[in-house]
Amino acid sequence: LGNPAASSTFKGVIIHAQDLTVESGSSISANGKGYGANQGPGASSLYYAGASYGGTGASNTETSAPTYGSALEPVDLGSGGAAYGGGAMQLLVTDTFTNNGTVSANGGASASGGSILVAAGKFAGNGSFKALGGNLWASGYYKQGGGGGRIMIRSATSSFTGVVDVAGGCGSSGYLMICGGSGTAGLLDTTTNTLTIPQSWRFQSNDDPFSFAEIIVAKGSATSDPGVEISANRLALDAKASVSFGNEVRLDAANITLNGTSTLGFAGSTHVVAEELSISGGSQLTTAQGFPLELTLANVVVSRGSRIDVFAKGFARMNGPGAPPGSASGAGASYGGKGYGSAAAPTYGDANNPTDLGSGGDGAGGGALLLTLSGILTNNGIIAANGQWSGSGGSILVRARGIVGNGTLSANGAGKSTTSYLGPGGGGRIALYTDTDLSSYTGKIETKGACNTNYGYYVYCGADGTVVISSNGPKVSNVLFLPGIEASRLYRPDGTGEKKLWEPGGDADAMQIAMTTTGSSIRSDIYTRDVIDNAYLPIKGNVYKSFLEQL
Repeated sequence: LGNPAASSTFKGVIIHAQDLTVESGSSISANGKGYGANQGPGASSLYYAGASYGGTGASNTETSAPTYGSALEPVDLGSGGAAYGGGAMQLLVTDTFTNNGTVSANGGASASGGSILVAAGKFAGNGSFKALGGNLWASGYYKQGGGGGRIMIRSATSSFTGVVDVAGGCGSSGYLMICGGSGTAGLLDTTTNTLTIPQSWRFQSNDDPFSFAEIIVAKGSATSDPGVEISANRLALDAKASVSFGNEVRLDAANITLNGTSTLGFAGSTHVVAEELSISGGSQLTTAQGFPLELTLANVVVSRGSRIDVFAKGFARMNGPGAPPGSASGAGASYGGKGYGSAAAPTYGDANNPTDLGSGGDGAGGGALLLTLSGILTNNGIIAANGQWSGSGGSILVRARGIVGNGTLSANGAGKSTTSYLGPGGGGRIALYTDTDLSSYTGKIETKGACNTNYGYYVYCGADGTVVISSNGPKVSNVLFLPGIEASRLYRPDGTGEKKLWEPGGDADAMQIAMTTTGSSIRSDIYTRDVIDNAYLPIKGNVYKSFLEQL
């Protein structure tokens, strides 16, 4: 099922059928029917590297053995390594294609897998489709595993429960196990225009633009070329899926959902147009180092155990405006708060409009998260821009109609490593702008400077960063000031202990002692219990204590 010498553009075999059934134990095979040894567009210029096609051969680069062909229309032969590459087939079935056996286009030793393109009315069975890269060749010399091939299956309806596999070949030359890159595999429901990615996929520039009703990545991974355009009503990641979009990608998806410990990453200035973003099941949204994560949406929900995290996505090690002056300076990196040490750089940036990256110490600084929402941010998980190893915290800037939940917002500096001659990093900057007050947000908001101990003798810390909270909600103080008479503290329950709200430790504490415009407290659990100062004046009775009894 493949002829490299064929004069036609398509060098494989096409099978037309009304119905097609592959029984259990039976097969349709194009294994080793592609380009010959060291032949084809993906054959490597490096004698020890595997061949490429849908995935890059092991020990190769896009220069020495580039990937080629289409992910949406896979019709090319696999390239040869030490043996022949996988062949190519098109299975065009008018009614029902049932595969309970094996359909394959695998590459030989260190060769790349080939192509399988299916179009069917109904798609069923529990068999397998494989376009695998060949494993390491180790006879006389070593030649690493080949890259995976390409599979695309289109059907109007599907009940298929089998396996689709485009893995690269693997092997060890006595040290580490090295594998070729996985190819591309997609299942397209032509009735609903839903693309399901069962293993691996690449949104390639030669297939651009992409338009689907839904894109579902389940258990698999997906990447993209820079600059492609992807549109879908819904992008869903589940079951440990991983998706990373390249630089300058435009993603237009009304609804983005992450579940099942999945990860969605943006690289560079990805332009995202979306309405709803939901992150749950231990999943996370992140970005590439050195690039702010900037999103404009309607509503964002971060559930418990999930996160939007730009940890160590700021300036690289010993870089940035607040980086220490030297690796033995004893200083931590600065940003919103000054890093520890007299040699630490000054703070920088704007507390009211924090958009800067955190500076690097021994590790990278915290990244920058910029969220603009027309609706509500619900955070019951973690939204973080923390630094790494003496790096400073980064930036979190949120503009929303409201913020609710009990999660954590943090842009903390990082402590030094045990082998470092630097100091702990300073905190970052957080600014929250809302149309309503933050009474429904009971979580943490922190930009702490990191601390270290000197062999248990004393603690030394970087300075805290800045937190700015501004809302169009009530700004009436819940604290009664009676100058010259008496003062006390205000508290609220906090787990098994209590949280002191007055004197406040920051803007977030102060916001919780606000009152509504009708004069009632926005929290019903605030109490006072200790007097911190008294003044004895020539007035009759203790006016303040009398007032406390009425609270």
